[in-house]
This record gives sequence, C-alpha cells and structure tokens, in this order.
Amino acid sequence: MTRTRYNAYRYLVSSLELAQFTQPEMDLIRDAAEGFLLADSLDSEELAELALTVVVTLEGVVETGRMSRWAAEQAKAWVDACGPTPEPLVPALV
Repeated sequence: MTRTRYNAYRYLVSSLELAQFTQPEMDLIRDAAEGFLLADSLDSEELAELALTVVVTLEGVVETGRMSRWAAEQAKAWVDACGPTPEPLVPALV
C-alpha cells in the first residue's frame, strides 16, 4: 500500500457519504475499495470479482437515476486508484 492509494481510498469513502447510495451499496463499494487497497498485484481473481461488484453496483445506482454516469465513472476511477499500479515498463536501473 502506498500513501497515494490510501489517499484515494480515504477520498472515495468520504465521497460515498455524499452520494445517494443505500447502506448495502456503500458497504459493497467500500469493501471493494478496501480489497483493491490491500491487493499486492492486479493479477487476482478476488480483484476481478471486486471490480465486477463495483461495476454492477454503480450501474444499478445510475439506472435508478441516483447518480450520473459521469459520477459513476469517477467513483470507479477512485476505486481503481486504490489498487496496485501495473509494473513500470522501464526496468529499474541496476
């Protein structure tokens, strides 16, 4: 975990309070973000399941008119920011 990832998690959690999520929806998004935050790599079945949970939850909120698609994309981006970044393409200096 890095400070950047943790800050993304904190921002997402605080913004969930302002959105029109039900408590179960907030819990699903928060748990998914926490899973991304604690993940060591992107190659994980658990992360794939958590990502699907985020998409399905956000789609439901958008479909019911409680959130714009743009806001849902922003929430998804914050969840992504909680996760591990891909390995750099340029190898480390030896």
